[in-house]
Order: sequence, then structure tokens, then C-alpha cells
Amino acid sequence: MGIFGNKKSGAHQWRGVIEEYRHRLPVNANTPIVSLREGGTPLIYACNLSELLGNNVWIKYEGLNQRVHLKIAE
Repeated sequence: MGIFGNKKSGAHQWRGVIEEYRHRLPVNANTPIVSLREGGTPLIYACNLSELLGNNVWIKYEGLNQRVHLKIAE
């Protein structure tokens, strides 16, 4: 036990695109996976589109990606 009592789990550790969405992809435990821990863009469920198309539609929301802006001092 630490100083602050029972440790609660922190932020989710990104595992890479394939591992993160394995349950939605046509892969199984025997599928070899190569990853650079790329990705991380959140997927948002599109209710109206899913209903319209009769399927589950998920949309990548690029607006939540962290961007780094560097300014070179002159």
C-alpha cells in the first residue's frame, strides 16, 4: 500500500491500433501483429449513420489529436 492508500489505475496506456481495436478487426490470437504504437485518434460511434446504413459506423475524430507547434526564434 502506498502513501495515498490503494492505487487506482491511471490513464489508459495506448497499445497501438491493432491491439486497441482487435475486437473490431478480423484478427485472432494467432495473427502476427507489428506495431509502432501508432494511432491513438479516438473513434466515435455515429448513431445516425449506423441506423441509416444498418451497421455499426465509427468515425475517427482527428480534432482530438494532440498537435505540437514549434516556433523557431529568430
